[in-house]
Amino acid sequence: MAYDVNLILDGSSTSDVVDITTSAAATQYANGGANRVLHADLRVAGTAGGTNPSLTVILQEGTTANASTWSTIIAFAAQTASMDATNDVSSGPASVTFRTSKAYIRITKTVSSTATFGSVSVRLRPTGEPATP
Repeated sequence: MAYDVNLILDGSSTSDVVDITTSAAATQYANGGANRVLHADLRVAGTAGGTNPSLTVILQEGTTANASTWSTIIAFAAQTASMDATNDVSSGPASVTFRTSKAYIRITKTVSSTATFGSVSVRLRPTGEPATP
């Protein structure tokens, strides 16, 4: 499959699936390279909880992994429920296509005050490669 373990944006080197309970910038960065067209696939496979849950995921880019300034590349539409509940997992993840202008990519996640989202992943893949459920 097309997902590259070197382009994991969250989680660990063995799993890019995380549970989100607080807003945060990623602690991991992918060196995707400048001037590349990539696809990012967001999946919320676990349960969404809390009062009026909302999750916003934004892709950002910087010149180095430790950059002090990050620029927004693109944002996913806000997620308000588990994708399992809306049958989105069976049809595939929410996907965006973008072009980088800087080498490093990270994600930021913003959740509403009491929201929790289980089994969230954002996976990058090169242009032309299909997403898998």
